[in-house]
This record gives sequence, structure tokens and C-alpha cells, in this order.
Amino acid sequence: MRRLAAVLLVSFALFTAPMTASRAAAQDAPAATTGTTPYVEACADGLGKLRAGDTDGAVAALRRAVQLEQGRALGFYYLGEALRVQRSHADALEMFRTAGRLARAAGDTRLEARSLQGVADTLERIEGKRNEARAAWAEYLRFANANSEVAFPALANARIQALDTMRELDETYADVRERIAIRARETARTTP
Repeated sequence: MRRLAAVLLVSFALFTAPMTASRAAAQDAPAATTGTTPYVEACADGLGKLRAGDTDGAVAALRRAVQLEQGRALGFYYLGEALRVQRSHADALEMFRTAGRLARAAGDTRLEARSLQGVADTLERIEGKRNEARAAWAEYLRFANANSEVAFPALANARIQALDTMRELDETYADVRERIAIRARETARTTP
């Protein structure tokens, strides 16, 4: 149990380190301790590669981890993060949602919170998904209000407010954008 806790602590430290760390720093990253499982080693390998900027290598290693132990949420969460860095948003969403379901089933509220945040944040990055992102932040807010020791209601409130402001600005300037489009079409017709 101590060994697993130590490896998870190392994995968390690797993940939270800046994504732009140099390759030299990544080579100095601590390796998984002797006697760990192939799953933990694959996660550590993936996080080390992600930290070094090798997103393709990170995704491959983390895919290997989730194939090894499909019932463990942490690998899916890390894979979602790597896929989001790689801008594979649809795949990242799937991994965050899977991590959330597994974390909920295991009673891991901290990882469930991180997974819900991953879903909401990823949806914000996808064009045309603003309403879905707002709904995901609202879900995170409900969870955060009930689990404030592991989640941050203020974060959800800020993101919801920002999304509402963006929607209001879009609605306010819809007429202006339409007039600009009409002028552009008229100019295009009169230009030889």
C-alpha cells in the first residue's frame, strides 16, 4: 500500500510539473520503484514523456496503461490530459468521462472532481460546444458544492459567468456581424 501511495505521489508530481520542462529535466524524473505493477510503470512513463513534451509517446504509454488495467480511473484521467494537450478533444472527452465514471464507482471524489473539470474545460476548447461546456461546468458546480474539500465552486462559478458573458456578447453583436456580412457581399458584387 505504501509503495502504491509513493508511486501515485510521484505520478502526481510528474503531472503537475510544467508541461514545457526540458528533456534533461524529464530524464532526471524518478523512475517507478522496483516491484511496481506494469500499469504504474506505464503511467509513470507516460507522465514523464508528457512532461518532456513527447505527447505522442505519452499517449502511447498511457493507452498501454489503461489497456493493462481498464478498471482504474487514474490512467484514463492522465490519458485524457495527454490527448487534450495533443488537441484530440473528442478522445480526451471520452477518457475524462470514463475516468469520472470509474472514480465515482470507486468512491474517489478527488479524481471524480478532476475528471468533471477535465470534461468542462475540454468542451470549452471545442468550437460550437459552449452550451455543453456551460452544462458541464454546472454539473461540476453541483458536485463542488457537495464536495468542497476536493473541488472548487468558485472556479465553476467563474467559468459559467465567463461563458454567459460570451453568449451575451455574441447576441449583442449579432446585428453588427450581419451588417458587416451584408456589406462584404455587396462589395464583392460591385467589385469587377
